[in-house]
Amino acid sequence: MELSQYWTEISHHPISGKLVKLVTTTFLDLGGIKISLGFIANLAIQSVLVLAIATVIKRITKNRILTRFGLDLGTREALASIINYIILLAGFFIVLQNVGIKLETLAVVLGAISFVLSFGLQNLASDLASGVTLLLEQPIKVGDYVQLEEATGVVENVAIRSTVIRTALGKAIMIPNTTITSKNVTNWSYQSEECGTEITLRIPRGYDPLVIMDVLQSVVRKEPRVLASPAPRVYLKGIDDDYLNFEIWVWINQPIAVDAIRSALYFLIEAELQTQGFTHRSGEQSAIAASMPTHAMLGELLRKVSYFEHLDNIELRHIIEEGYRQTLNANEIICRENDPGESFYIILSGSVDVYVESIDKHVAVRQTGEFIGEMSLLMGTPRTATLKTLEETTLFVVDRSNLQSLLQKQQGLADKISEELAQRQETLEKLGIKLDGTNKESPFLQIRQRIQSIFGI
Repeated sequence: MELSQYWTEISHHPISGKLVKLVTTTFLDLGGIKISLGFIANLAIQSVLVLAIATVIKRITKNRILTRFGLDLGTREALASIINYIILLAGFFIVLQNVGIKLETLAVVLGAISFVLSFGLQNLASDLASGVTLLLEQPIKVGDYVQLEEATGVVENVAIRSTVIRTALGKAIMIPNTTITSKNVTNWSYQSEECGTEITLRIPRGYDPLVIMDVLQSVVRKEPRVLASPAPRVYLKGIDDDYLNFEIWVWINQPIAVDAIRSALYFLIEAELQTQGFTHRSGEQSAIAASMPTHAMLGELLRKVSYFEHLDNIELRHIIEEGYRQTLNANEIICRENDPGESFYIILSGSVDVYVESIDKHVAVRQTGEFIGEMSLLMGTPRTATLKTLEETTLFVVDRSNLQSLLQKQQGLADKISEELAQRQETLEKLGIKLDGTNKESPFLQIRQRIQSIFGI
């Protein structure tokens, strides 16, 4: 039996005929679009099918195709969302064609409806336009840690109308896209997870600011989530009647944990200041005097190094800004042979054994005032020996990122280091750095020129 004949019989059946009539009867005519229950059912089924197809394609695109290009989660999410909306839009027009709606008729109807509703849907239209902007320009992406007036948290979803932010307490906050594009937004994760944060601190007057700076420089490095490069910075931001106002800048690569890291730093700082006796108010000179022997001034230790002995306080401040103090117990490893050269050290007190493990040979013992570890840092080579303390030793540590700044401020230091290296020609040759014996210039000048070409000083 042909389908048309089967449909005719159903239509004339007493019961099924009434059902067919109910489904096919037009109860609304919109500009030639005849609306019936059958029309609505057909439109709904096809629309659900398009939605399912678009969702599957979005998932495959994000999780399988785009991952092959090494894109981050936020970029994959944005591209997949754009593709999803394109498929939905195209599917929407295909469905309309299938159910018999002509596009020109639809345009007339939608025009009339939009005119009536335009005054009440201005915010919605603005949100939609902002959503497109966010998806295309990606000032924020899924996975970013952002801070707004309304919420602070991780971006969980960027949709066409609103953005979902999940706070640290697990609350999901839906924010209209217009709010995000029209207000100031701090994106801690923009283009890089590495970001800086600051800590403000007020210390009662009556203490030497250089001593406080030394303590703060050292203590913030004890927090393992604080990056060594860029190096932490400590600034004296102001002085009022009762307090010294300091600001500490540190860099991290876990922006979502910024509050936890700041809290940990405050605890570390408070504990160290309590230990050193720096929490007494100005005027309590007996307490200050009692605290000083437990924390020898870094400036005094640096002046024991021959090169620094004639520097004034301002010049010493420049030195302290670029490094930090590290105190180690006896028999502690400072760095190992073949490690990358990331820091160089000035021995402020104590002694250090220079030991080549690969040939089981003790090369030298470095004493107070000597430089160690500078060769691999300056020459860009791995460590040639293991450095180990022979007794309790205090070092002044300068990281790679701060070395150039230090040498620019103290160009005579480059001369001092060049003198030290010129006496270690055998070690330089083992590194493949051979000084030109036919060169009329001395080994010192050759090394000094090499440092100048590398660091521009």
